[in-house]
Amino acid sequence: MKWKKGIILFIVSIFLLNMGYSTTVNAASSNASLSVSVQPSKPDGYLIDLNTEVATADVHVNINPQGILDLEKREKPMDVVFLIDVTGSMNRGLLGQLLGLLLGIDSKMERTKKAVEQMINNIKGNVIDGDRFAMIPFNEADRLFAKEREGIPFNPINQSKSQVQEHLEMVKSKVKSLKADYPNLLEKTNHYSALKRAEELFANSNNTKYIILLTDGKATAGPDKVVRNIDGYYKPQVCLFCKKYYIKQDNTTIFNNILGLHTEFNYNGYPPLTTFIYSEKYNVYDLATMDLASTLAAKNVKIFSVWIGNWTNADKQYLAELSGITGAQSYTAKTVEEINNSLTRIAEEMNQSAMKDIQLSINLNNVSFPDGGHVGIPEGSNAIKTEDGNFIKVNFPEVVYKAGAGTPNPFNKFFTMEFDKAGTYTFHDVTLSYTNLAGQKQVLDVSPLTIKVVDNQSFGLRFKNPPYAINVYRGVNTLSLKDELEIVPPPGVKVEELDIPTEFTWASSNEKIGKVSDGIVTATGLGTMKVTVEARDKKGNIIKAETPVKVNLKGIKFKNASYDFIDGKDMFKELIPKPDGFHIDPEAFEWSINRNGLFTVDDQGVLHRGGLTEYGFAILTVKLKDEYKINGDPIHPDDKATTLIKVNKSSGPLHDPLNEW
Repeated sequence: MKWKKGIILFIVSIFLLNMGYSTTVNAASSNASLSVSVQPSKPDGYLIDLNTEVATADVHVNINPQGILDLEKREKPMDVVFLIDVTGSMNRGLLGQLLGLLLGIDSKMERTKKAVEQMINNIKGNVIDGDRFAMIPFNEADRLFAKEREGIPFNPINQSKSQVQEHLEMVKSKVKSLKADYPNLLEKTNHYSALKRAEELFANSNNTKYIILLTDGKATAGPDKVVRNIDGYYKPQVCLFCKKYYIKQDNTTIFNNILGLHTEFNYNGYPPLTTFIYSEKYNVYDLATMDLASTLAAKNVKIFSVWIGNWTNADKQYLAELSGITGAQSYTAKTVEEINNSLTRIAEEMNQSAMKDIQLSINLNNVSFPDGGHVGIPEGSNAIKTEDGNFIKVNFPEVVYKAGAGTPNPFNKFFTMEFDKAGTYTFHDVTLSYTNLAGQKQVLDVSPLTIKVVDNQSFGLRFKNPPYAINVYRGVNTLSLKDELEIVPPPGVKVEELDIPTEFTWASSNEKIGKVSDGIVTATGLGTMKVTVEARDKKGNIIKAETPVKVNLKGIKFKNASYDFIDGKDMFKELIPKPDGFHIDPEAFEWSINRNGLFTVDDQGVLHRGGLTEYGFAILTVKLKDEYKINGDPIHPDDKATTLIKVNKSSGPLHDPLNEW
């Protein structure tokens, strides 16, 4: 009779499929899992650098997915918060909304709203019981949650799929009604307060948590100082040979450098009353937001970010690090289509069957260190320290499983740590935690992690007077660094007593800016690169030194004296650098026009339609940014170029620009 029951079950299955239902296999029945190994890149040990007096160790984490997925079906509910920038810059110009209506050009606000509405339409069919969604518009701290700016809080927990879909319609309706502030010169963007509000909304939810941050500007408001427990290696503001000092100081106030070049802090230990550089990349608003991202990452919250409109490399780096702290991705987008594509990828990642909340944790209270030894996390490491200083955390992207696609590929991520004493450092409590396909928390013990640090008994290398510059403007195209390199002996040893290597290997970090051969740097383009030199001691250990080298240019000019206006025309491509063939980058230039209303130019040199005037002329000017200049000629500068742009009343060409002007 068993064969009859089998036939009946088969017939029932076919009937259900034809009726629009699917038979599912719970993901818990899948044999999918993760394994992990954590190893230093140099098991034999890391040398203490004689310049900085610390050893930098790279630790590699290898994630190995196992098993397959029987059927794609998300099991664990999620919490999603939309954070939408409504500062005045989200309108295109002073009359952005009006111009968008008259000229058919959507403001950044309108583009963002349309993309979010489309995303909500797309994800409605993929929600499951228990999903929650919220929306928070944000601007300055004092107006963040004014009555007219209220968002939509989370729907109640454990709602059915149909109730979740009804709530999503409310979120979409609220998004559709959003309006950006009136543009003004004093407006500010506060990412910290927006993320703080999202953190409060999550409360004690056990759902997988996501934040989708849509913004068009870096943080320009937030806490006016950052207080941290300092525990790591830092160099003084006046950097003599760039030696790093280990500093442990609680409740330390981080503040902006007076020129805004970096953030600093005061240390009252040795050397006495010295100001140290804390971060060379970020101001206090950035640091406060990064701190909050670290706190959210420790709670397994992922922050997806989308930069709306024009951006710079610094903008992209900021968002990439903000999202990367949490193991998520960042995107940059200008058009509605690009924003749609970004949000589509984010929606796919949130709804996919995946190993989520993957995090490596290292307990700093269960370690064996040599006497007087310390561990630090340098800026730029893929690891973060928790606010209490008790753990090191490393977050990973989700591992996606596709039904019928086999086992996902293994992947690797590394992070760096710094040590100041020779000896063996052993971490006895190292774990990898993740949420499996069935929504169950898993914890793997990968202890111990052992890192060896070795005293440098050979020599060190350093440059005498970094940083360096090649002033192409003054006719200089090369730079010799061979005579700028010096040998640093270990303590108690004289240079003449060392067995000095005769072979050195030189390298450039960017050959579009400069090429290096046998210590001679030849300029090839505009920008700042890093020159590295390496040698080996008698034991085969690699000893290296590096220095930044800045390169400017002889001059720039436009190909033509005048152009007809074309919406979307890339004027950067119309520039001719001097020397001929010299590489230039859009990020190095500032663009301006002498007459508002006809059109606008963005920071990449692209022309855009704008204004209500039908036709006329304007002078377009491009000039080199100050940070790329090196002792230029203040009387007859050749670091800028101008051209005439004509917005034609008809399609006729320019004949005599000066007479027509």
